[in-house]
Amino acid sequence: MLKRIIVQLLGRERANRVAAPYHDWRARRRTRHRLATLPGKDLCINIGCGPNFLSGWINVDMARNDGLDIMWDLRNGLPFPSESCTAVFGEHVIEHITKDDAVRLLKECHRVLQKGG
Repeated sequence: MLKRIIVQLLGRERANRVAAPYHDWRARRRTRHRLATLPGKDLCINIGCGPNFLSGWINVDMARNDGLDIMWDLRNGLPFPSESCTAVFGEHVIEHITKDDAVRLLKECHRVLQKGG
């Protein structure tokens, strides 16, 4: 109810701009907690997932979303230890970054994959 009143007073766009820093803070906090509690091996990560979460996978995207496990910009590498993942899945991700960033991302995927992954 309060949210509805604020949106009516400020308008949806302005209300979203006002609330964004809080929601970003919550997402960064959730990301730090999730990264700190992950096991060191046998991870399955879904990179650039958008709103399409995979059950049982670590869902990673740079856009804030309630069901997201890790909010992360993939252009900055992957926040996982070397050889910690059994699988890396990315669907419709590469076309959203530059060629140089795509090359770096693929190298990062290779780094985090376990042998045979």
